[in-house]
Amino acid sequence: MASKIRKILFYCDGARGELNALNRAHTFAGTVGAELLVMGVVQEVSTSDVRLRKSISQIQKTLIHDRGIELDGLIAGIKADKAKRVSIKKLVVPGKDYLEVIRQATSGKTDLIIKSVNSKTAISNAIFGNTDIRLMHFSPCPVMVLKPSRRGSMKSVAVAVDPTMESVEVANLNSRLLETGVYVSEAEGAELHLLHVLEHPLEEEKSANKDAYMKLGKSLKADLERRLEKLAEDISNLKVVDHVLKGKPDSAIAKFVAKNDIDLLVMGSVARSGLPGLLVGNTAERIVSQVDCSVLVVKPDGWKTPVL
Repeated sequence: MASKIRKILFYCDGARGELNALNRAHTFAGTVGAELLVMGVVQEVSTSDVRLRKSISQIQKTLIHDRGIELDGLIAGIKADKAKRVSIKKLVVPGKDYLEVIRQATSGKTDLIIKSVNSKTAISNAIFGNTDIRLMHFSPCPVMVLKPSRRGSMKSVAVAVDPTMESVEVANLNSRLLETGVYVSEAEGAELHLLHVLEHPLEEEKSANKDAYMKLGKSLKADLERRLEKLAEDISNLKVVDHVLKGKPDSAIAKFVAKNDIDLLVMGSVARSGLPGLLVGNTAERIVSQVDCSVLVVKPDGWKTPVL
């Protein structure tokens, strides 16, 4: 995430709780001084029959017009804070949902994409939809997917990092994650948690050397805690709470989120493997499918989307 957010794209796809999410995006935009683009995507209609092109063109214009009216209704429902004026623009385009959002975010130099979790029924309001996952995987800019069930303001933010890897790429992503977590926490006035998952704690080994394993495991945990503290040094005036979790990343983080009433989980994701220890690819997808909180996904600096 850039040091300052100047352009936010809010994507409307008819998800349940969308107006609530739009209000939260509008408030956040006002807090950080960003402009807000409210975007919709409609089905693209086309034909190879030249005799039908005029009719098809009119149908396309009607779809765009009607969706624009729907977005106007959503925008009109925003509970504006007169002290935080936000420049709001509207855009409706035809095409494939997540591809058009990524295309617009790239060409428009968007700093952050926000949307409501893609659930259209009360039964599934905790489930991230296919569009959510694809945006998380393939958007070059950070993507924040809001859970409508969460409270209006964020009181607690958790950032998942990996202090064990020393490659330039991992260090870059850790820095981006920390910067993003601090930025959002300061804007929201939220408590910031820094966490890492120790997937294979040595004290769980069953052998004759159990005591030695336990001692080594405690030393490893203490080393990780020191590394987390070093990552958090001088990043802000915020109080940062460090946590070393144990177990599989998806279940361990989901339990942590529930136990600590976390409102937003900041995590890294890339659409490929190759960064051991970080939350990448399918691991990230498993995590977001289990946590009951909003999620903000960040890519490494300079990462290029493979879908455009």
